[in-house]
Amino acid sequence: MGKSYKRWEETGIYADTYELVKSVHSVIYDFPKKDRVVIGDKMIDKATSMIAFSGMAYKLADKRLECIDRFICEFEILKTYLRMAIDLKYLRPAKQVKIFSLIQRIDEGVMKWRKSAISKIQASKVSNYDLGPDKQNQSRGGGSFI
Repeated sequence: MGKSYKRWEETGIYADTYELVKSVHSVIYDFPKKDRVVIGDKMIDKATSMIAFSGMAYKLADKRLECIDRFICEFEILKTYLRMAIDLKYLRPAKQVKIFSLIQRIDEGVMKWRKSAISKIQASKVSNYDLGPDKQNQSRGGGSFI
């Protein structure tokens, strides 16, 4: 029996982000028409790009940290739009609770994921450093025969 792996769509960050997209989509219809187009569309764009970056981070190990950082950047912009919607009284309190519980879970998850990605990068640098120039050369089939 082989190891069972989660698909990236089943991971906590993706699932929570997808729920956030659905929640944001449902609340933008409460916005005045002019802000539904301007603010609401931007909120949906940021939330859906977060999904794309989470998928890329999961699939592209060599670019994981960069994708996570881009995810975080989009996330921060989305949170700014959400705060603006609250200040403008566009979000009802009941919707705020659901959205901000998702935000908190995503925030915690992505920071753990980022920390893990940094640890893996540092560990690979240490293992490459431990080889040293002579051992790196020998491990590639080089070195002297003397």
